Amino acid sequence: MIRIGILGGGPAGYVGALRAAQLGAQVTLIERRWLGGTCLNVGCIPTKTLVHAATLYSELSSRGFKRSGLLLDNLRYDLETLRKRKSDTVKRLVTGVRGLLKEAGVELVEAEGRLVSPGVLAYPGPDGEVTVEGDYTLIATGSEPALPPVPGIELAWTSREALEFTEIPERLLVIGAGVIGLEFASIYTAFGSRVTVVEMLERALPMEDAELGGELARQLKRAGITIHTNTRVSGIDETDAGYEVAFHKNDDERDLHLECDRVLVATGRRPIYPGVDAEGLGMSTRQDAIVVDGRLRTTLSRTYAAGDCIGGHMLAHVAGYEAEVAVEHMITERCEVEYAAVPRCVFTIPEVAAVGVTEDDVGETGQNVTVGRFPYRASGKALTAQHTEGLVKVIADEHGRVIGGGIVGPNASDLIGELCLAVHNGLTLSDVVGTIHAHPSLPEMVREASLDALGRPLHIPNRK
Repeated sequence: MIRIGILGGGPAGYVGALRAAQLGAQVTLIERRWLGGTCLNVGCIPTKTLVHAATLYSELSSRGFKRSGLLLDNLRYDLETLRKRKSDTVKRLVTGVRGLLKEAGVELVEAEGRLVSPGVLAYPGPDGEVTVEGDYTLIATGSEPALPPVPGIELAWTSREALEFTEIPERLLVIGAGVIGLEFASIYTAFGSRVTVVEMLERALPMEDAELGGELARQLKRAGITIHTNTRVSGIDETDAGYEVAFHKNDDERDLHLECDRVLVATGRRPIYPGVDAEGLGMSTRQDAIVVDGRLRTTLSRTYAAGDCIGGHMLAHVAGYEAEVAVEHMITERCEVEYAAVPRCVFTIPEVAAVGVTEDDVGETGQNVTVGRFPYRASGKALTAQHTEGLVKVIADEHGRVIGGGIVGPNASDLIGELCLAVHNGLTLSDVVGTIHAHPSLPEMVREASLDALGRPLHIPNRK
């Protein structure tokens, strides 16, 4: 029986453990802090619980809801109930993971583990250090918030503190207009904060398709969020009234000042690998991330790595996928990673989701592509829910194969699945169009955008 030791119990670690057990391996999983990792405990799950509540509250508060003929008097929220709902959701999922590991026969050790040598992990026990010797080791130690070198940055919340609020700040300044920053901007705006976002790059959501980012920024501004791009924060000071943040436009060194009640820093995350002396063990790293090959093997024999600790996409669903590939290769030697169809989702209000190449990508390479679009306002299902803002975008290569796409609007994270399947399986626009979609439904918009790319739109004017 193959023995596998896993360091880290987040989405990479516990998924890798479950898959390895399915394949008949004897597995020991060592987790130092949170079973389920950042995602389940202080990331994806608690954040999305709050996004769901914020979305409902925002919609129920809107004039559109009243136009539906449903009247709510004295609509309000209770912070303690919101926090309890968030904590209960986390507890339920973590308990579920623990149960799955037990049922699969995985040995779970909740302690500070370390990599001793290839195939050997160790952790402190009641009678001294305990070693776990295996045929292979999987490093899945995750990431932590990356803090910019700004004077006073220690005064700011990170995403972890932002989830543990006891009150909604009247004025919130968010540093970073990426995924995390904009998600929290949406949450706090819905609950009444006046939110200002500062981004040093030229646009919001800078790593995503410019059209999608621009549409999201437009809708966030309509919701009351102020966004300053090409702007750097130069210092944070605590005052009697809260905090004073100094910042300047990239083309102007003069500092501007803004007072707020809280500052949230959301400038990304960086890989970490506590318990792994990479240099001492001879394991290669690059830009703080563990180097792996296409089968997730590190440069240390019998040692694999997956998830945020190897950099790259740094998404929970990618971490789990990578871990599955890693353990399958350990056991079967027949697996390799493929990142062409990774869904990228932003749980703002409204959502953004994308997969594959962006129009910006193909513009830089000069690749000949066709782009189709369909607006939410032309969808019967979207109109019934009064969701008239947003768009679906499909990108196909010169042979008509779908190679990318994106969505801005409600339920984008659900809708992107169809485009992921298309990209992964090399489907063409005609394949999408030839598939009957339910009516009325939001997925119809993917078909309509594909029709537009083919030059024969049915429910929008032919722009070609």
